[in-house]
Amino acid sequence: MVAYLKAKNTSSLWLSTAVGHRERGEDRRTRSLALLSYASPNFLPKTRGAVHRHEVKLPEDTSNIMLSGHHGMLSKVGHLFFHRRGLSMAVGRFGAMVGALVWRHSDGRYLLLQRSAQKDFAAGQWECVTGRVEQGESFSEAVRREALEELGQAVQVEFIVGTTHFYRGAVGPEQEMVGVHYGCSVGEGQEIRLSPEHAACQWVTAHEAAGLFPVGHWLRELIGRAEVMRGLLPEALRQFHRTHGFEI
Repeated sequence: MVAYLKAKNTSSLWLSTAVGHRERGEDRRTRSLALLSYASPNFLPKTRGAVHRHEVKLPEDTSNIMLSGHHGMLSKVGHLFFHRRGLSMAVGRFGAMVGALVWRHSDGRYLLLQRSAQKDFAAGQWECVTGRVEQGESFSEAVRREALEELGQAVQVEFIVGTTHFYRGAVGPEQEMVGVHYGCSVGEGQEIRLSPEHAACQWVTAHEAAGLFPVGHWLRELIGRAEVMRGLLPEALRQFHRTHGFEI
């Protein structure tokens, strides 16, 4: 079988197949070729309206498929498009969580919290405000509730820093989490009162955080991203978020 990768623009790709009569009639793997959405505009040349063709030669073992094409990208992608004969895709099951990265207006420092030694996951490690979204609760409601529970103070939710996906322990659907991290601020004179979930806290600059955590550590990346966004976010957009929130 031969497959072609086409694009009408730099942000939408899909696969179409050119298969022989025998394959159409007998080889159900050819029907497993799925839609590919690729968000990066850097994957294709920056020419709008162009159609780019990439040939894929499928070996007998489709798990080792190699895709040749522009810049030699997308090698070993067979597992993204095919599933084995008779195997259906499982419905996703995830826990939902929120994070609140808090900074104070007086000096712009970020709040780090040390997890209690009694915690069943990541005991003693540093984090920001984190917690699960409860049944019937929105992300925005959850982040405000968690901040109040863990800090004893209400926070101003400023913007969304990013999303996250991780396993809370062993890899498996029972431990799989997805979530949203918010950037939040506290005003002058707001005293932090830790809950039993945390043993200690400290306020650090983005530069100090980079020295505390290795490259790639989620908290270092979170603080670094928030620092950049705080400098770029227009005041008008901040006011819009404060007025209208984030829920649609």
